[in-house]
Amino acid sequence: MKLMANFFLLSIVYVLSTGCSGLSNCNENVSTIIITSNNFESRALAEFLQVENNQPIIELPGNKADTKLYVKGPDKQLMIIDYNKFGNFINFSNPKYIIILGNDYYVPESYVQQINPNIKTYIFDDKDWRVIAWQLEDLTGYSGLAEDYINTLDELVRSNTIEGYLAPTAPSEPQVVYPTN
Repeated sequence: MKLMANFFLLSIVYVLSTGCSGLSNCNENVSTIIITSNNFESRALAEFLQVENNQPIIELPGNKADTKLYVKGPDKQLMIIDYNKFGNFINFSNPKYIIILGNDYYVPESYVQQINPNIKTYIFDDKDWRVIAWQLEDLTGYSGLAEDYINTLDELVRSNTIEGYLAPTAPSEPQVVYPTN
């Protein structure tokens, strides 16, 4: 009994000392977690979505050798967690939904397998990020999300702000995305 009381007290002290695990909306429920990698297209789309839904983003490293994950709260506060704490972070946050942006190149299957199967998970894995943007807008109902993302992406590419990318062409027809569970 004394051991459980000590554990409970230490848990409370830990949560308070980390500022509610680094999430700015710790007094509110985290309803959705956005998961993607720290790559140009995926990260930009995740941030456009975060502006709309005010929910945290977990950015997996673009460099596969890195073991640090970045959790960006709605207020742009950044928290760093080790990759082996990914499942624990998801469970602690207890979201209703997970939105995964990108195929297994962006979010490896090893991360997807750590997500509790009781959490409704949507995986957007089209090769065309504009299609993903339209699918995401269709799912969330955030009017203008896809158009804003596509226009910004196009503007950045055409201004040579982002090197190595070609200007976007017209996207193919988006498909309906259903939850994986």
